[in-house]
Amino acid sequence: MKTINMEYLNAQHDFFLCALIALLMVVIAAVINLLIARRLNNSAELTEIETRRIGILNKVMSGYGIILILMAGVTVYYLFTYIQVSAQFK
Repeated sequence: MKTINMEYLNAQHDFFLCALIALLMVVIAAVINLLIARRLNNSAELTEIETRRIGILNKVMSGYGIILILMAGVTVYYLFTYIQVSAQFK
């Protein structure tokens, strides 16, 4: 009984920690995208250097999006593990 209880707590901890990290990553991505969009609203005033910076930021955000998709997959995996362990515990 003690090991199942520890498995349950570990699964719960893993899921909530992973979900919290994924949520934080989504908030960071949203803030960066809002900053890019705000800067692009003043696109008539952009210099060549700022245009390059925005291009680099867009490439970085594409990679960040892939990481977010992987993080969502890990979160779903931990969710299913948590559900499976909690079903064993009942």
